[in-house]
Amino acid sequence: MNRVILALCVLPLLFVACKKSDSTTSIEEDLRSGVWTRSSGKVSSLDPVTRKEVIWDYWSAQPDCIRDNSLQFNADYTGIIDHGKKFCTSAETSTQFHWEVSSDQQHISLYGVQDYFPVQDVNATILTRDLGYLTIRYQVITADAAHSTYDTLTYTDVLRR
Repeated sequence: MNRVILALCVLPLLFVACKKSDSTTSIEEDLRSGVWTRSSGKVSSLDPVTRKEVIWDYWSAQPDCIRDNSLQFNADYTGIIDHGKKFCTSAETSTQFHWEVSSDQQHISLYGVQDYFPVQDVNATILTRDLGYLTIRYQVITADAAHSTYDTLTYTDVLRR
């Protein structure tokens, strides 16, 4: 009798343990499932004197008219940059961009996103994707014409749905 009771108690646990995870959605489905806003933004570079990495929070210094902007990813691999309710200039309107994810779902490319990112096109590595958050890292090379040098800035942005 004790074995029957034990079996009845253990069987439901086995079924729960074997249940598949709900995180089987592709990154494309995840991106299209809502509106994304940047919740954090850090940038790093090498200090020209010490050659040590310097990291600073560029996102918290942005004005409110930029901080309320958002991204919406559409099914046809286009997207909309919404400039939110606070405008930096009166001429701001929603702008369209194009996007794609690599076949291994480890990289994302965004084209025509200069209204949201510091460059026209972003080719980013996807660092994490879970619980409505997407963390990406990408590089921007800047030129200093006065000193004939180049600097590589590495951006790490956290987007949330």
